[in-house]
Amino acid sequence: MDRFISLGRDEPLVTPNMFTKERSVPDKGLIIFTDVMLKAVRKKVGDIREFRWIPGHTAFTCSYKGREIFVLKPYFGAPATTIALELAVAAGGRKIVGYGEAGALSEELRIGDYVVPTWGVREEGTSYHYMPPEYIPKPNMEIVNVILENADEAINGDRRIIKGGIWSTDAIFRETRDKVRAMKDKGAVCVDMEATALMTVAHYRGIEFGMLIVISDELYHEEWRTGWGSKELEYYEEKGVDIVLNTLASL
Repeated sequence: MDRFISLGRDEPLVTPNMFTKERSVPDKGLIIFTDVMLKAVRKKVGDIREFRWIPGHTAFTCSYKGREIFVLKPYFGAPATTIALELAVAAGGRKIVGYGEAGALSEELRIGDYVVPTWGVREEGTSYHYMPPEYIPKPNMEIVNVILENADEAINGDRRIIKGGIWSTDAIFRETRDKVRAMKDKGAVCVDMEATALMTVAHYRGIEFGMLIVISDELYHEEWRTGWGSKELEYYEEKGVDIVLNTLASL
């Protein structure tokens, strides 16, 4: 038996276009993951027009600083998130920013800090259906640089913002101490469930993609420390919405 998932070579039986025949979206868009992010986006944008592709995905088009954009909030995890990305690309999305949460592996990061991923370690299963095992996912560096510029302006030294590697895994209950150490040794600074799949699918589809991460929990202590439900994390999640919306307006 092959160690890795084998890539299919024939044409797919099901395509994203089958779900988006009568739907088009602006060429710029945002993928978000939490209710806090969604609430903050809704406050800052105008002319919201809701639509639905598949159950469980929040989707709408809107305007921000005179630009038309789309916003998607899929269920978390690589499979659900890449479905959202695939549908967006099929409907016209070409420059897309993701904004999510991740756990810190590096002691230099704490809850409320930010990471802009520049590469990733693939331990989700979805990306192996798009690219071979040796592929290292990376974002579009133009978008990365625009995110960093807007982050510096929005945060103004209040929190740490770093570039670095991200480890994406499907198995949140198998983030063992030895795996955390191993991924840190590889150079990954944080862990999530979606980033490497999103970067891989974006590359495969030939669109521009970059991502901002806010640190929601810390995995480098003796015990797991989380920020969910705290005013601190909510505040910096909302700050991150300014960063990604201004990034889209700048592209």
